[in-house]
Amino acid sequence: MKQLIVALSMMIVSHFAYSQDQEFLIQENQAGIFKVGEDIPLVDARGLFYKMEEKFDVISTPDGDIEVPYVLFSSEGENLVKINLELDHSVNAYTDVIKEITVLSPKYKTVKGIGVGSSIENFIEQYADYKLWYTYISDIYVIDTKTIKSTQFMLNGEDYVEEVNFDSDYTPLLESKFKAGATIQTIRFF
Repeated sequence: MKQLIVALSMMIVSHFAYSQDQEFLIQENQAGIFKVGEDIPLVDARGLFYKMEEKFDVISTPDGDIEVPYVLFSSEGENLVKINLELDHSVNAYTDVIKEITVLSPKYKTVKGIGVGSSIENFIEQYADYKLWYTYISDIYVIDTKTIKSTQFMLNGEDYVEEVNFDSDYTPLLESKFKAGATIQTIRFF
């Protein structure tokens, strides 16, 4: 993490070449140039610059609140992605390796055109193998597909018109119980 802080204004060229189409492409474990399990790229090979800000989530634990760092990438005033970093338990410090990505911008799309702001109906039209579900563990509503593994398209729980009755940590949901036009709020890769 120390390296990341020092490098916030330093530009490093990624060893991958990205076309404009790939720059915002959602793939398995990947949103554009950001890929789970790899180091944070600071600049892509085309020279597109992102603003990076180190921020913190405050997590309440039985031992008190802790600050967990993340990096927010933006461009031209628009928040693009939030990157959570791997914790190296041997030294109790965060690394530059991406643990989780949260897509915030509608610029990012799957090859079938699905992204933040897409409706549940559009998702289902494009991915017939969809699953809609809820988990009380994280209190999240999700639509996902086996086509893009380790990726959750996050929904707004307020768009679900019934109370969820759950008896396990995975509760299937019905499309018909969501408000018409309900949309994807964020996309999570882990």
